[in-house]
Amino acid sequence: MPPGLVGLDLEMKNRQRRQKEQLRQWLLQQQSEQAQHYDQSRVEMDQKAQQLQRLEMERRKAEAIATKEYNLAIVSHPRNCYTDADMHVPLKLCHVINLFTNYLSVLFQRIELEKKQEEKLDDNARIASARMALLIERQQAKLSKQLRQHLDSTNVQLAKAHKQHYSVNYYTKYIHCGLN
Repeated sequence: MPPGLVGLDLEMKNRQRRQKEQLRQWLLQQQSEQAQHYDQSRVEMDQKAQQLQRLEMERRKAEAIATKEYNLAIVSHPRNCYTDADMHVPLKLCHVINLFTNYLSVLFQRIELEKKQEEKLDDNARIASARMALLIERQQAKLSKQLRQHLDSTNVQLAKAHKQHYSVNYYTKYIHCGLN
């Protein structure tokens, strides 16, 4: 069949090759963008985990200092009262010591309660962070699967078009050759 007849697409192979290359470039770009988003999310989660760990260490250090001061206060006050030369402690002073000891005990219990609440908050933050990481990983897997399905679908369509093109060319040549 002479070139330039109506219905003949002389640039079909080149056009298909360009389309295939464009699709491949688009898929590579999508994968790159997803990888960047995933990496950024991981960096943010790592930074948050480091911040939580630093806060936990600061809290534990403050707790250790408070406990030490509490223990020193408890020990020093009775020792000061009972080391008098005559070993006679006035009733009013004993009452003050008992009040102070009770106050420190309540304070220590409150510190313990706050510690437990902070630990619970930290645990909840770690759980939320782990959930977010899991969701991001699932989303990444889902997007990768969708891209793969789209690529497979496109390849199937290209294969059908290619097969159809060769079938039409074969029959066209056969009919053309048969008529001569």
